[in-house]
Amino acid sequence: MEARQSVRFECLVGNLKRWKNHPLELELNSDLVLTVQKGERSGQGFIIDFNWTGSYTFSEVLNISGQIPLPPYMNRDAEDFDTERYQTVYATNNGSVAAPTAGLHFTPGVLNQLELQGHQRLELTLHVGAGTFKPLGDGDVHNHEMHGEEIILSTSWLKRYLNHKGPRFAVGTTSLRTLESCHWIGVNYLENGIVQDLGQFDAYELNSKHSTPDAFEGLLGYMEKNAISNMALQTKLMIKPGYTMKTVDGIVTNFHQPGSTLLMLISSGIGESWREIYAHALANDYRFLSYGDSSLLYFNDNKF
Repeated sequence: MEARQSVRFECLVGNLKRWKNHPLELELNSDLVLTVQKGERSGQGFIIDFNWTGSYTFSEVLNISGQIPLPPYMNRDAEDFDTERYQTVYATNNGSVAAPTAGLHFTPGVLNQLELQGHQRLELTLHVGAGTFKPLGDGDVHNHEMHGEEIILSTSWLKRYLNHKGPRFAVGTTSLRTLESCHWIGVNYLENGIVQDLGQFDAYELNSKHSTPDAFEGLLGYMEKNAISNMALQTKLMIKPGYTMKTVDGIVTNFHQPGSTLLMLISSGIGESWREIYAHALANDYRFLSYGDSSLLYFNDNKF
């Protein structure tokens, strides 16, 4: 994001048939001309080369030329108010292609009330990937390729998690998947002595008897031993029915669309109760998806 003059990214491309092979040139202001060239197909998208004039960083170019990346199922263009509304109040770093929308329900006032009542907030940096919108396709989870998402893990975060003794709740499915991924990355370190990215089904092959405190203590010890205060990791973890949640007691989450890995994750946490919950939401006209209503789901007792 801090690159100047040129950068290359793997991108999803909309309206692909309208883009011929020649470069696109956009005159954005008097000293900023952006040239965009489509390259080879890569994964879900294409390799795209961006070149521009002036002394701008790529982050600044995006802010000038781009729009808020609303999910495609919203079926509308981004509007000015989305710049503020489609963003959590505690967001700090650029990098995600979408907002973790369960967090949109938390205003400064709500967070203040939670703090006054003795609840602690633990923030973990994650970067939501474009694959979060990818449906399951034919429904066979083993044929679905999970997207990678980046986690920024710190020693201070691990210490705060380990020092908290009360119930824990994740805000959003991506936060939950991140927490669970950190657990299995820690288990892999305990079992094999290495810290590495987590693959789609790695968790199902690792020892499930390790507790999260043990796994996180292992990660903390590794980082302190190697004088690492922060490290970036990637996860492709797929949470599917039969999976047991390790890191939290429940989740605050919006209502998800059918055929999604997000709904599959919820069903993994609360079992068949998800059908009753979604039937209640539909019968009472709850709003679904990014700008929709929220729910608090308990994994252990299947309460809602």
